[in-house]
Amino acid sequence: MFTFKRNSNSFLRTLFLTLALITTISLSNAQTVYRYDWSTGLWKRVDRGDAVVNFLTQPLQSLSSAASTAIPLQGTIAVEPTSILETKLTSPPATKNRWYFYMHYTVTNSSQEHSYRILAGQSIDAGTATIWNDATKIYVRFELNNDWLADESHLNFVQSEPDEFYSPVPGQFPFKLNHSSSVAAYTYEILFSDIQNKCGFLPQPGDSVYVLLHLKIKNNRGQSETAWAGPETSCFSVSVSATKLAWFLRKPGDYATKAIDVSVISEYPVVVTFKDFNDPVNEAGNHVQTYFSFETLENWIKASDLSTSFRILEPGNSTFGMYHRVVLQGQPACNYFSVGTISFAIVMVKSKFIK
Repeated sequence: MFTFKRNSNSFLRTLFLTLALITTISLSNAQTVYRYDWSTGLWKRVDRGDAVVNFLTQPLQSLSSAASTAIPLQGTIAVEPTSILETKLTSPPATKNRWYFYMHYTVTNSSQEHSYRILAGQSIDAGTATIWNDATKIYVRFELNNDWLADESHLNFVQSEPDEFYSPVPGQFPFKLNHSSSVAAYTYEILFSDIQNKCGFLPQPGDSVYVLLHLKIKNNRGQSETAWAGPETSCFSVSVSATKLAWFLRKPGDYATKAIDVSVISEYPVVVTFKDFNDPVNEAGNHVQTYFSFETLENWIKASDLSTSFRILEPGNSTFGMYHRVVLQGQPACNYFSVGTISFAIVMVKSKFIK
């Protein structure tokens, strides 16, 4: 698919992050579904009595500096009578969206600094945050770039990694400042004893601490944003709009929907590859034809052929969307299961890149 041509001082490092889209019989917000009209050659919106797609809208944010990270991917398509479909649509689960970032810091016996990006509006590079500690204090410094200035800053420390149920309220953070004169940089100096008193735990060397830094910022172009410090500057960030997808089909037809939106932030090129994608099958070995496309309802790729394709994302902020297409031709009513993996690999190279 592609090769790298090395020169004498070139090097290549990759960082693999495997993301999961879990398609199961979970209910939440119904997604728009289209059916292909062969007489007109157009995609038309589908009535909910024929087909429904539901997302468990729990976006996945993955930040990594490890050599590899893996999250499993599974999927089912349910072909069901109307009565079963209507019953399942009555009780969607409560879910939460992750709309913030946080910094993972390990307390040390030295003064080694760790740097993280500050992202405004979840995708705008607005500066850098740095954390270090000594024997009695932990230091959190933010430095904004591109004419951004902070009017307010809010800081919190938590002992356990925030999950999808954690909902931070910056105004209630124990450490906060209203900067009377807007600032481009500021350093918090927090005693470990203050963390114990205000956050309920005393960090020790070797302990993981999860640091939430929230800023209200503005620039000289009249733009105002909220910002969070999050991904380490040596890492890359991948966000997926939903982690669970459920098809419910009642009538034969050619259906499609927007499945996921992916956002990647990286200082280096990222190669996106696909593995083990196939048509979903039931226990009897019957299958449902499925296809994928990028950005539009055309140029469809068979699920089995997706594993031989790849995408190259340029350094910086990149996004892409994937559509999912299902062709139902009278298969028996039951669940159809499939497995697949999307991998994101950072490429750090000082040599020519040849497609």
